[in-house]
Amino acid sequence: MLALSGFGWNDTSKTLDVESDDVWEAFVKCYYGVAAVGGATVGGAGCSNPIEAQNLGKKKDKKRQKEELIDGLTMFADSVREMLGDTNKNLEFIGKRMGYAHDLASKRAALNDELQCLPITVDERLDVGKIISHDATKLDMFFSLNHDDKYRWVMRILARAG
Repeated sequence: MLALSGFGWNDTSKTLDVESDDVWEAFVKCYYGVAAVGGATVGGAGCSNPIEAQNLGKKKDKKRQKEELIDGLTMFADSVREMLGDTNKNLEFIGKRMGYAHDLASKRAALNDELQCLPITVDERLDVGKIISHDATKLDMFFSLNHDDKYRWVMRILARAG
């Protein structure tokens, strides 16, 4: 028994040490043609030697470990792929928001120049400029109109505000 892999001698306690339950079950199966299951024994064909049984068990354990490792790595890769996909979506959203914020800032800066081209007073220009610059949809609307429509729309805003 001591010549077999998985068995050893404990000099302190003067007892036989067995590496694992799998090693012990392989030994019992080889020598007695039975397998121990939950304290009971189950009959079965023995193997030609206990080393063969141990190696068979080790091969199955290694195969199971490889499968578990592959499953774990696959799950990890799926999680990373999902996380990166979410990160890309978030970065794209942030980029669009930053671009939109930059566009709004540029439009606010250009608003006064555009209003100066309309036949309105300085006070009207300041009032309507404040109204339009505080609302992004109004700012977008203003810059989407042609010159004549800008004037008509500004006059409507001033009439409602008055």
